[in-house]
Amino acid sequence: MKKEPNIRPLLVRIRWKEICLIIVIFILLLLGLMWVISGKEERTAILPLSEENKILEEFSKTADLSQVNKKETATNDFFSTYRLDRERIRGKQLDILKAIMENKDSDDKAREMASLRMVKISEEMEKEMSLESLVKSEGIEECVALVQAGTATVIVPAGALSPERKEEMRELLFSFADFPKDKVWLKEAGKE
Repeated sequence: MKKEPNIRPLLVRIRWKEICLIIVIFILLLLGLMWVISGKEERTAILPLSEENKILEEFSKTADLSQVNKKETATNDFFSTYRLDRERIRGKQLDILKAIMENKDSDDKAREMASLRMVKISEEMEKEMSLESLVKSEGIEECVALVQAGTATVIVPAGALSPERKEEMRELLFSFADFPKDKVWLKEAGKE
């Protein structure tokens, strides 16, 4: 009588790999978002000094750039970059969760966990859009919201709110976000 090979250890290893992968991605997402929110790091590319770079450098020395509002451009870049990064990371998360759900080797519990996480991500995205719309309806042109793990952070441009208006906006966010007050933050971009 031929003995059937035991594939159970292989399945356990696969499940652990999937779980570890999800945990690693989640940690990387958190670290990436903390880095973006902190605003302490500057994103600069180091390019080799080619002829084009020399021409651009010479132009920037002689050109009148006084009409360019550098602070506004940097703020807009922050919000645009943040949104793109957030969508890219969320897309990767959803792709991984979808792959787990579609993998015929995934057990029912892993599929259920992936499904629940996908629903949670969808709810977080909806809440973020609602918070951003709320802030914009109050006359703030740019903002981003991050809803994750039972917390909400809304970032507005520096100087967009007076101290009184900032307190009013906080109260509005508290009531709308449906989170405890200590789990909702209103932050100005570029301020510590």
